[in-house]
Amino acid sequence: ELMRALQNSDNAIRSEAEKKLMEAVKGAPDQLVLELLAVLGASNEAASVELRQEAVVVLRQCAMEHSSKSCWKSLQNTTKEALKEQILVSLTKDPSLPVRRNAANVVSTVASTCANSYSELVKEWPRLLLFLSETISSGQAPQVTACLKVLTELVDLIG
Repeated sequence: ELMRALQNSDNAIRSEAEKKLMEAVKGAPDQLVLELLAVLGASNEAASVELRQEAVVVLRQCAMEHSSKSCWKSLQNTTKEALKEQILVSLTKDPSLPVRRNAANVVSTVASTCANSYSELVKEWPRLLLFLSETISSGQAPQVTACLKVLTELVDLIG
């Protein structure tokens, strides 16, 4: 419902939705992120491409260090791990190219937020680089493209 309101063409409805989103970021960030993950992981029938797209964009804002919607530091570890898992699934399995592209942005944002170096990344998100490597090795073009996009964005971090 909040995702639909954020996409509404009526400025008053969209403005109220933004206000509710900010309240959730500040008051219930874990619940917000878990609900966004549920939208992102939903099937095409349960959540349109536009809703999944909005969810992935808001998730990126939640993970960004200098965003007004940033809540990464206040999330419980279980929520952070759930986000890491679902975003990798969406990166390679979502049928929508725009959702996969934005999922790649979230992956690199989360990686950059939780680590400042290769060794720190391996410690904080041990599965990430192996997952990217295995997916690239699979040779399936859409997944390879998405994973290469992540690696390109992480060049400075991983060296």
